[in-house]
Amino acid sequence: MTRNMRLVLIGALVAGLLIVVAAFTMERLASGAASDSIAATDAASSAPAVDGGGDGAGDGAGGADGEAASPGDGGPKSEVLPPVEPEAGLPAPVEYHPLLAGDLPESAAREGGLVDGFPATIPVLDDSSITTSAVASDGVRVLVTLDATVEDSPQRVLDAYLVEFGLLGMQGTASPAVGGSKALEFVRGGDSIVVTVLPEDSGTRYTLSGTLTPAEG
Repeated sequence: MTRNMRLVLIGALVAGLLIVVAAFTMERLASGAASDSIAATDAASSAPAVDGGGDGAGDGAGGADGEAASPGDGGPKSEVLPPVEPEAGLPAPVEYHPLLAGDLPESAAREGGLVDGFPATIPVLDDSSITTSAVASDGVRVLVTLDATVEDSPQRVLDAYLVEFGLLGMQGTASPAVGGSKALEFVRGGDSIVVTVLPEDSGTRYTLSGTLTPAEG
């Protein structure tokens, strides 16, 4: 065997030995890593559970049991609203005087003025010139009529009665009228009064026609 062949053979043996040593070392390292992993798993499983209500980060999040953190633990503070005052009750209903009180008037009529027994609660516009007025009673109700003129426009007459009867709790609504006239009807309970206006050269002619029911008692 020549010298060169011996060198080649020795080199091959050394290389094979190095491969065997390297393989053995790798096997020892893999075995040690697996042992460490198993030991860490055992240690974690045997460690005591952390109490959710304990100090530290668990308190800031409210604990593992989901309870909200109290203001003393640094949690969100709830705003305390002032007590709500009860609303005042509705105002008492307004009581209006009856349009017809006392004994029923006797039936009568008058020209050029206001007839006796005409209810004082029914307003007559200032500066009116009364043509006729009358009251008629059937023992249950009283019919009243008044015909007058005033130096004012028809609309101002209606507006005046909207105010006057409004103070008595009577709201005006449009009523049928003919011959260029306008009319409003005012109703409250069993009382009803119709105001009709008609323009004239000197102002307005207006009439009041009402049915009144005497107050009980």
